[in-house]
Amino acid sequence: MNQSNGKDEIQPWEVEQYKKHKFYEKDNCLYTLKFNSDQPSRKQISNFSISVLYFIKGHDQSQRVIKLKNQPGVESILTINSDKLASVAEFTKFLEREGNFIFYGSALDLTHIKIKLFNDEKRATQITVLGQHTREDFFTFCNGIWQKGKFYPADQYGIINLGNKHFHIPYASSILKEDDSSEEDKQNENYIRFTYKDSSVTFKQWSSKFAQVYSYNGQVALAFAIAAIFRDIIFDELGFFPILDNFGQPQTGKSTLMESLLYLFGEKQPRISLASGTSTPKAITRTMGQFRNALIFIDEYKNRDELLKIAETLKGMYDGTGSLNAAFTNDSRTRTNKILSSVLLAGQDLPNLDPALFTRCILLDFTEKKFNDESMNQLKALQQEGLTFVLTQILEIRSYFKDKFKEVFEHEYRELSKNLLAHQYPDRLLKNYTILLACVEITNKHLQRLPFEKTDFENLVKKRIKEQNSLMNSTDDLKAFFDVVQFLYEQGKITEEKDFCFSKGDGGKRLYLYMISIHPLYLEAKRRQGGKTLDKGTLELYIKAQKDIFIKQGNAKFQSTIDKKYDQKHCVHLHVEPLTQRYELWLGRNTNLEENQEIDSSAEGPAMLSYEQSLQESVFFIQPSNLPTRHN
Repeated sequence: MNQSNGKDEIQPWEVEQYKKHKFYEKDNCLYTLKFNSDQPSRKQISNFSISVLYFIKGHDQSQRVIKLKNQPGVESILTINSDKLASVAEFTKFLEREGNFIFYGSALDLTHIKIKLFNDEKRATQITVLGQHTREDFFTFCNGIWQKGKFYPADQYGIINLGNKHFHIPYASSILKEDDSSEEDKQNENYIRFTYKDSSVTFKQWSSKFAQVYSYNGQVALAFAIAAIFRDIIFDELGFFPILDNFGQPQTGKSTLMESLLYLFGEKQPRISLASGTSTPKAITRTMGQFRNALIFIDEYKNRDELLKIAETLKGMYDGTGSLNAAFTNDSRTRTNKILSSVLLAGQDLPNLDPALFTRCILLDFTEKKFNDESMNQLKALQQEGLTFVLTQILEIRSYFKDKFKEVFEHEYRELSKNLLAHQYPDRLLKNYTILLACVEITNKHLQRLPFEKTDFENLVKKRIKEQNSLMNSTDDLKAFFDVVQFLYEQGKITEEKDFCFSKGDGGKRLYLYMISIHPLYLEAKRRQGGKTLDKGTLELYIKAQKDIFIKQGNAKFQSTIDKKYDQKHCVHLHVEPLTQRYELWLGRNTNLEENQEIDSSAEGPAMLSYEQSLQESVFFIQPSNLPTRHN
């Protein structure tokens, strides 16, 4: 193998190539030459040929896309970390894992090979964060780059050539896709969904249908989505970016709206659920750094003590502050997980566990699902066809947006402040909604008129600001109200089956408050204590805003403890469990209703458990003397 013979004499080109590079390629193998008495003989140093297609410079480590072809003709294209070429041992170990590729040369031979390969390679910049790239002014998808009105698809190696520059998207490479069962591929699932799909859907078609389906909430969400596509511009100018929060009862369309927006960025991304407890703040923050100027959907938000860290994380997302991780280097360096995308938040609770989080949100209130089936099906058809072309149409106004945003924002803020007498409302709240007004104004002038009038949207924004401000104030006011209710109960001023009662219904235990009798007692107690009081209508409005607590207003049957007759009373119907958790209200049997007690569905209004039934079934009554200790 290593020596030449008469049938296969060494050719002049072999000597020439050897003198130039100290090795050469022949029949898909690599050789060097040995000279004895000026007579050359071949020495085979591999059973494969090798070429470097691209050198990819990364933040932490560099890679090369190499092409191997062995003596039998089997070809393989691989990505190799540059440190695997640092020694013969590392190189041979890497090759043998990939198949029939054997290197039996020396360290010097490997050095000569690297010199030639590195001189011939093309340099490519690796892209690990998809979405907007401000330095190069293009938008990156998993499968290519959008720049100046044109989509440039990645080749089989994940390379995109833009003029004399080369970019590498690892998630577009066929090398990655060949092993779709790998752990790495599972981790890259979110990236792979971020795919450009050409379609004929226009911005006008989509925005009109979206606003038609989701009505006023759709108008706000539409403006928010446009803002999110230019988040980097807005954040650089203002130093913050708001959170869009959908709150309301289950099956009212909260998640449906959020997921509709996700189609702008390719295949629908999986939501981050807070219900399981497995979504940690660091994991959520890392996800927020996978894409720039995209949307991340965080679902199942609830006001629970264990979610305090999540609330802090969400506040950081508004302010653009991420988390620190070790950089896995030999020194003490750390790496910051940056917040690069916008947050879609949904849940049954208002995000008022922390008032500072509440003011960082733009609220969408969902009470009941009112979607027109035909319109919804038409919107779904557009989503399935693909909305990334809609996204690229919005991107076409990026230069205008960058030039005009500050000016338009300041104008809209002055007008909004003047109309609302801004001193009555938190400045943060006004600025959050002003972002939406600015986006509507710029879109109308430079892209396409939105499917609603600007003046109508201004009125909607003013209405939402007033409502959200009222809800912020209601948190403390409701706590004060239920504290008084608890005091009245402990003092014997209000009693079960006269002022309130319980039942078990869909969703668990229910409390029925007879506000006509309770409200005057509340007013009297507050006057004696001193402090702010609320009229009955305002209190009921505040209670209705607690979507996880409020059920409805309607009749309930109260049974007299004396003559056992039933009376119908118009009450506020509430869920007991979240009410107890949030306001620490402990009345009668609210925590001890037996699971096997049923509602009489034939009765008008919910059937109540009588006092006598309670005693017969050994239902424990919490009396004032043995009330649980309340936390301060």
